[in-house]
Amino acid sequence: MWKIWKTAETSESENACSECFACKKESKEKLGLGENSKAVLLTCGSMGCGPIYKLTKKLSKALPLDTHLFVICGKNHSLYKKLCKKTFSENISILAYTDNMIDYVSASDVYITKPGGISSTEAAVLGIPTLLINAVGGCETYNFNFFVKKGSARTAKKLDGFVELTLTVLCGDKEFERACLKIKEEFSESSAKAIAKYYSKQ
Repeated sequence: MWKIWKTAETSESENACSECFACKKESKEKLGLGENSKAVLLTCGSMGCGPIYKLTKKLSKALPLDTHLFVICGKNHSLYKKLCKKTFSENISILAYTDNMIDYVSASDVYITKPGGISSTEAAVLGIPTLLINAVGGCETYNFNFFVKKGSARTAKKLDGFVELTLTVLCGDKEFERACLKIKEEFSESSAKAIAKYYSKQ
């Protein structure tokens, strides 16, 4: 069952930032990570589609050892078995399906995923810097274009580009962080309340 963190009703970025930090700290503790440790989450929905295997290999070689990489394969059992056969350093965790997705997302400093409805919304609500892989297309392309245009998500044409973006975010990208906090503020209001407010003005 999916759990969504309660978000602040205020639109002040300072409150949004402190709340986001509190969620991140709690989630990192649950996953056994230190408060100041860095984490990257790579997944492409429950189907585990997209270039996860190749990107995992590239990230495992590029990430510093003090940064933890969580790779969640979902229900793609063949991908999970294939990755488990590889030898990775201790900062790489390969997982199958999990019902604790929200903690992995919240604990992450970089979230690499496809632009599905749930994934995109979680990233926005939590203000997580997100790198989007448009692996499925179709209706998800609308999410892809929306968040990239807003600046709260970025993308790359090649896998090496995703690696470079990941390293850039981990080193600190203030412009990206501000855009993520801004989208968090926009998503802080409940959807039902936002719809009611919209139609009350019509």
